[in-house]
Amino acid sequence: MNAVASKDQVLTFDGLEIALQPSDPAVARCEPPDSPDASYAAFMSRAGALSASPSKIADADALVTEIVHSAAPLPVLKPLAAAIAKATGFDAAAYLKQMLQARAALAPAGQAAAGARPASGLQNPDPRSTPDALHKVLDGMARVLMRQVVFDQREADAAALWCAGTFGFEDAPLYPRLAITSPTKRCGKSTLLETVAALSSVPLRVDSASPSSLFRVIESKHPTLLCDEVDAWLRQDEAMRGLLNSGFARNGSVMRSSPTPDGRGWVETEFSTFAPMALAGIGGLPDTVLDRSIIVRLQRAPGRGAGRKPLRFRELAKLRGTVVPHLVAHAPTIQAALEVGTTAIPAGLHDRAQDCWEPLLALADAAGSDWPARARAAALFMSGGADAPSQRETLLADLREIVGQIRGPEALAILKWGRAGGTGPRPMVSRYIPSDTLVKELVKMEHRPWPEYGKDGRGLSAARLAGLLKGFEVAPETHRVSGVGVVRAYSIRRLQVVFRQYL
Repeated sequence: MNAVASKDQVLTFDGLEIALQPSDPAVARCEPPDSPDASYAAFMSRAGALSASPSKIADADALVTEIVHSAAPLPVLKPLAAAIAKATGFDAAAYLKQMLQARAALAPAGQAAAGARPASGLQNPDPRSTPDALHKVLDGMARVLMRQVVFDQREADAAALWCAGTFGFEDAPLYPRLAITSPTKRCGKSTLLETVAALSSVPLRVDSASPSSLFRVIESKHPTLLCDEVDAWLRQDEAMRGLLNSGFARNGSVMRSSPTPDGRGWVETEFSTFAPMALAGIGGLPDTVLDRSIIVRLQRAPGRGAGRKPLRFRELAKLRGTVVPHLVAHAPTIQAALEVGTTAIPAGLHDRAQDCWEPLLALADAAGSDWPARARAAALFMSGGADAPSQRETLLADLREIVGQIRGPEALAILKWGRAGGTGPRPMVSRYIPSDTLVKELVKMEHRPWPEYGKDGRGLSAARLAGLLKGFEVAPETHRVSGVGVVRAYSIRRLQVVFRQYL
């Protein structure tokens, strides 16, 4: 597959030249149409009626066969499979795989079934009868990503694998988030997010949403969610953070009460939260989200991007129309790879990183060529070595430093007292340290989150410190000090036990 290059008004990708005239119509995305045609609506209606059928399993099989032989476009197979699975109680991924494999058997590889709209949404599909090898498709995707933003080649390889995996994620037990972070604005987060959208299955841009709207759209469309500025709206929404964490696993779900069809009552309904998500934000994202992510760290282009010409919206739409048909043709291979997985995972990854990388490594193994080695190099580069400390672990390390600053002079005084023969009163040793003292010392620390900690950015408080330490079974005690009054303080001995246990 040739590198992507923009020259004059022509984009060359995989040997094809695509005109980039400003007047060209935008290419439709690979997703269910906003206004489904009559056949799609009829199939959805029949799928919903299966639950009341005494022979719903046989009727479902017949409906699947009819859908496969119809002109229904490939993107609508996902919601149709989900609707059938909901009625029968079987796995939606199994129905989708059955449909895709049957479609592939009906027509030459890379072509849609007779009469179907091409999976890319193009009215004039790629005329070739067979797709390029999967490793060549990944090569081209990685080159496109390298052109768009400033990051390491290994990060581009990881992003290419992640995008390709969205065409078969339903069969993976887990699928990682793609976390895109940068130290400041104008580092290319939104540009990379738009490029990921062009190379992913059923992309859905989300700049703000409620948890209830998000899990309902996941249940109905099985999209690839693309969330920009997520650092801002996650900071104030614990429910949304929980939803993003839940959707990391295939069995992730939420339970909600839904009205019955007759509107006279309520019934408990399970909604899936499992979906690929690309999350872009400035600075750090929540630890629990990053722990479930492949993390891409962007930097601003030197000279503010002088000489760089990333593809813009219209070019990305053209690119999508060229690349997506290849990925759709390889969807059965991608699904099978993610379902089987791999045990050849580098030893340098911690447990959660192994979970995150396993689907991408399995996909790289299926692609062949040099991709198995490239994927493992990316995994070790991006997630190898010691696990980054969590916010609470950072707090413990900082508290240990503060306690050491207090206990150090005291220990020296006792040492001098002992060397002097123990004459005179023994120096006092602190047993407790006031909560206010700890907070004061923490907020003075540079390059730490404590000065601006909290949703309001006002910094760490005694109450917030107690909340962070509660999980370690450490709590302040109340003491009455002569001349001072009531003081809340932490036991230094208890803190030292926690330091030894967790650091």
